[in-house]
Amino acid sequence: AETLAPAKVAQHGVLNPDAVHTLFAQHQSRQSNNAYMLWNLIVLTEWIEAHRAQIRLSSGQWDRVENPVAI
Repeated sequence: AETLAPAKVAQHGVLNPDAVHTLFAQHQSRQSNNAYMLWNLIVLTEWIEAHRAQIRLSSGQWDRVENPVAI
């Protein structure tokens, strides 16, 4: 699955899938160079996937659970 696919972005509950799709579409059509922003979003979504067992999104705020991830 594509890292920034709208369904995957929505699943995390952190980013607005429509906004991410717009950034990607503008970049793909060369309307704007969103490479840096898209890269940051890719890294964020991959980090969420990698640490999903250690974090959860509840009531719009990140809650720490057992063994929090040190950053």
